[in-house]
Amino acid sequence: MFIKKHMGILCASLLLAMSNVQAAPQQAASETVVSSTSSQEQVLDALFKKAVQGKTTIELGNEATLSLPENMVFLQKNEANQLAEMFGNSVNPKRYGMIFPKEQGDKSPDWWFDLSYEESGYIKDDDAKDWKADEMLQNLKDGTEAQNKVRAEKGISAIMVKDWIEKPHYDAQTHRLIWSVDVREKSDPNGEATVNYNTYALGRKGYINLTLITGDKTIAQDKLLAQDLLSKIEFKEGLRYTDFNPTTDKVAEYGLAALVGGLAAKKLGLFAMLGVLFAKFGKLLVLALIPIWVAIKKLFSRKKDNENHDNVE
Repeated sequence: MFIKKHMGILCASLLLAMSNVQAAPQQAASETVVSSTSSQEQVLDALFKKAVQGKTTIELGNEATLSLPENMVFLQKNEANQLAEMFGNSVNPKRYGMIFPKEQGDKSPDWWFDLSYEESGYIKDDDAKDWKADEMLQNLKDGTEAQNKVRAEKGISAIMVKDWIEKPHYDAQTHRLIWSVDVREKSDPNGEATVNYNTYALGRKGYINLTLITGDKTIAQDKLLAQDLLSKIEFKEGLRYTDFNPTTDKVAEYGLAALVGGLAAKKLGLFAMLGVLFAKFGKLLVLALIPIWVAIKKLFSRKKDNENHDNVE
């Protein structure tokens, strides 16, 4: 099963999204409240009952909208953070939510998306024309290798950036960025790769990060979903990239390349400050999201069995 083959990616994906995120205040009282005696299935059932069903338009904070396709469901911020917390991760106040395939029982695809916003300020994109993919890849490799020393001190397996899964490319007309690298454990360089397929939509005051979490066996088809979803994100009037006012607006301290180079190297190398989080929360965090798809699929399968039983009666 996918979840067993790609144990690290489900944990790493949320960790990537938590870079530079401080501990969030307790969530609002309106969120789903789960009793300590609730079973995992009951918790998941309660969370996914509140999921927004496609086909519909999702409000992404005050910044943008997303046209959610019919075959997907959207777990909103509170429920998505609760799901993350349920599997041992801290909440991310910058998260809009998570996107999952619509229930298909055990036949559900093994992918999901994490969606967040970074109010970085306006990111200048003029450096994109001078990108050198080979140098950027080496930057990622060097940054990851340097941070492996920190990982070793924390008892965490060393990782390596092997190659591009997709070289960084930026569309200056739509102001969207895509890139992905092949990340593996050093101890198993020829094993199956875990994949975070990173996409970004740039706006006037920051950027939206839509990350696909999947495996290397299905990335060729799954990335088409990511590209389509990215195209369905629209910043609101006045907040589009082209609405930038150089007189009044804040400009980010880094350029577009930092989303692939410097910042990404730090995120990949530490798996978003994994060493710090590991020290704070213990080994539970490293294995935090391993059971997520197993649990969700069991829930879907149980619901499907119940529906079939009801139909027979």
